[in-house]
Amino acid sequence: MSILVTGPRGFVGARVMEELGPEAVPAPSLRDYKEEDIQRMVDDLEPELIIHTAAMSDISTCQNDPDGSYRANVEIPVWLARTGVKCVMFSTDQVYSGCAGEGPYKEEDTAPANLYACHKLEMEQKTLEINPDTVHLRATWMYDMPKYGVSNRGNFLMNMLRQQEISFSFTQHRAITYVREVAAQLRKAVLLPGGAYNYGSENDAFTPCQDPGCRCPSQSVDGLLQNQRVRDRLLQYDRRVREEYPGLQPVRKGRCFL
Repeated sequence: MSILVTGPRGFVGARVMEELGPEAVPAPSLRDYKEEDIQRMVDDLEPELIIHTAAMSDISTCQNDPDGSYRANVEIPVWLARTGVKCVMFSTDQVYSGCAGEGPYKEEDTAPANLYACHKLEMEQKTLEINPDTVHLRATWMYDMPKYGVSNRGNFLMNMLRQQEISFSFTQHRAITYVREVAAQLRKAVLLPGGAYNYGSENDAFTPCQDPGCRCPSQSVDGLLQNQRVRDRLLQYDRRVREEYPGLQPVRKGRCFL
């Protein structure tokens, strides 16, 4: 099977490319593509499936650039759906960010509370109208060990290690998912009927503090982060990756079209 992967150099896309092996066809950057360019690309490559991982995923960047967010997170997915090829698209659990109550939330319990989440939900709705076979995977926070030659931007584990202060919503209880498990399960996800699905690990790896003013890392982040030797080795390895592959730095903050 020929599978076109958008965002093939991004944090998720690079792992998907590795998992799919020779079946995966990397898409070029779609940043400047128009609808006719996307249709021409698909006609030339003739994929049997499209896995869409590219997005503008930084919430503050989306808020500051609503037109850019709409283009990246709504228009381009819509154009991909119009090609007629079945699509598996990565969405986000941020579509539940405004939900009341403790949860867990079912797929229909959406209440997006930021522009990024609003655009992702609109993406789901519009692409399903165009092609009811479209599968949307609402991903959670994801992590991986640093890896040579692929992007680590968006890696929850490394972001926790690099930054002294990280802000979290005290109203959310969210799981953290190993990105390679995400990639490994894609072959099964392809077989799902069209629709939106919660797609991540069910675990207690992250429970935010209940203090609304808290700006500290989780009280219960996996013990891996509490081991100083492991922390030092991870950061040392990450520095080597960044030094040897400076091109992996994002072109513009918040963009995944690398």
